[in-house]
Amino acid sequence: AGHWYCPACTCNVCHEQIAEHERVKCSDHDCKKSYHIRCLEPPLDEVPVGRWYCPACPCNVCHEQIAANEGVKCRDHDCKKRFHIRCVNPPLDEVPAGRWYCPACGCSVCHEQIAENEMVKCSDQDCEMSYHIHCLNPPLDEVSGDWYCPICTQPQRTVDRGSPPVVPPPPPPQARNLDI
Repeated sequence: AGHWYCPACTCNVCHEQIAEHERVKCSDHDCKKSYHIRCLEPPLDEVPVGRWYCPACPCNVCHEQIAANEGVKCRDHDCKKRFHIRCVNPPLDEVPAGRWYCPACGCSVCHEQIAENEMVKCSDQDCEMSYHIHCLNPPLDEVSGDWYCPICTQPQRTVDRGSPPVVPPPPPPQARNLDI
């Protein structure tokens, strides 16, 4: 009979043991799949450095595989979304260091997690943008009733959400209303 190897030591394609120097492991902590670099399609020449997502963990926007250091995963414990940095709305220039939250779970300006009492979510049913009320320009003291984000209220807005939006930068720290 054959030998049994743990899932992290076994290729998800050929199901054989993987030597450490030829193993690539998915960066998604919920996935735990590993592969020989030669079994991937297309095969990799070497083990990628940095974050790498396997073919079973594609981008939630374009549904394509995420190459090394081109993707982010939301750190909200209830959210499993992964994105190319180019597919995030608005797009990111690079993979952020530390914890990052997707537009549905974090502030669309500072990308930090939002507590319920300091958050405002766009009322447009097709928009996932959320904001800290103090990151808006100008900052808000409170929101009651329907509220639409800066992207949805742009006069030139079209139904096509494929174009990157322009999100206003947060006000300088001294101008923010921190009395929330």
